[in-house]
This record gives sequence, structure tokens and C-alpha cells, in this order.
Amino acid sequence: MENSSNVVVKPDVLSIPLQKIAAGVILVHNHPFEEIKLSVQDTDLVDHLIQACKFMNTPVLDYIVSTENSYLGFKASGFLDLLETSKKYVPPYELKKQYSEQKQAELKKKDRIRS
Repeated sequence: MENSSNVVVKPDVLSIPLQKIAAGVILVHNHPFEEIKLSVQDTDLVDHLIQACKFMNTPVLDYIVSTENSYLGFKASGFLDLLETSKKYVPPYELKKQYSEQKQAELKKKDRIRS
């Protein structure tokens, strides 16, 4: 069976939500095969889109993969929550900021305990 895949350009996917100042997005794509088997490319794409949407303050509310007879919702399966915690495509400056905020919160907690 021939693998016919289309290349997704992330800025194209997010251009309309950006233009419309969307409060959130639900992304959907179809799988050409009867069974939903997510590839590394599929999960990388979703991970990239989630991180890009975080940067835009427009959360991904769900990511749905459909076939002719079934579908998989990432939110219901828990996979969306898992990818939201991924650090794979988070820019280094954002990781540094998150680390700094976490350390400050820990110091404040220790100060409250000592008081």
C-alpha cells in the first residue's frame, strides 16, 4: 500500500486562528487508512502545534484524528495533556523562565514553612 501523506506547514494551520484572535483551537486531520496508528511525525506535529499555540496564548482544546469509520480525540484519551507537558519543542528561553519561576515558588514555600 502506498503511503500518501501531505506535508503540513504549521504557519498555514495557525494563520486563521491568529487572524481571528481565537480563544482556542480544535485541530482535526484524517488518516488515509482504516486503523488509527499515530506515527512519530503525527505526534511531533501535534507537539509543535501545541507549543506554537501556547506561544500565541491560544490553547489547543483538542486534536482529533479521524478515519472513515472511527476517530481518536487526544483530549479524551489523555494524550493531549501528556503532550502539553512535553518540553521537546519549548524554546530554551521559555524553559529557563519556567525553571526560574519554579525555583522562586519553591523558595517562597520554604520561607512560609520557616515562618
